Amino acid sequence: AKGSCEEDALRVCAESLKIACDGLDLGDFRILLENTAGQGECIGHRFEHLREIISACPELNLGVCFDTAHAFTAGYDLREEDGLTATIDALERNVGAENVRAIHFNDSKADYNSRVDRHWHIGEGRIGGEALRRIARHPRLAHAAFLLETPQDETGDDARNLDALRSFVQDGARDRGL
Repeated sequence: AKGSCEEDALRVCAESLKIACDGLDLGDFRILLENTAGQGECIGHRFEHLREIISACPELNLGVCFDTAHAFTAGYDLREEDGLTATIDALERNVGAENVRAIHFNDSKADYNSRVDRHWHIGEGRIGGEALRRIARHPRLAHAAFLLETPQDETGDDARNLDALRSFVQDGARDRGL
């Protein structure tokens, strides 16, 4: 809630999830929390926030959707191998990499650590194609579903972005001899 302290906002988020799921038989259904860019006073831009919400709701068996553009603009520098490793290590420490079930795969039109949410076409933004290739091929993320979340400004944008993702994955499979 606007003007609330972070701790209160995290508590209210967890309580709201519990209320929304009360009485539901979730079975194998898994709700995923997505990291945010951190615009305004939003929570969720630090993996620690996701950990706190997940820890407060163990009965819900929550997972995570990792958004590449959000992480980048929230201050996780994905552009170099060291930054990607540090980001995945932070995910592991806070939520467990195995709980990252989906990846919103996109470049960022906004600058690093700007806390501005602007998705962009694969390889055409501030994260860049080589960094996104490393993410798509990273073994600690191989179990997750990769979902394009890029703008559709012109006819063919979706196909172009999907082709880029496919080429990243296929190149990785060839490198592994598959």
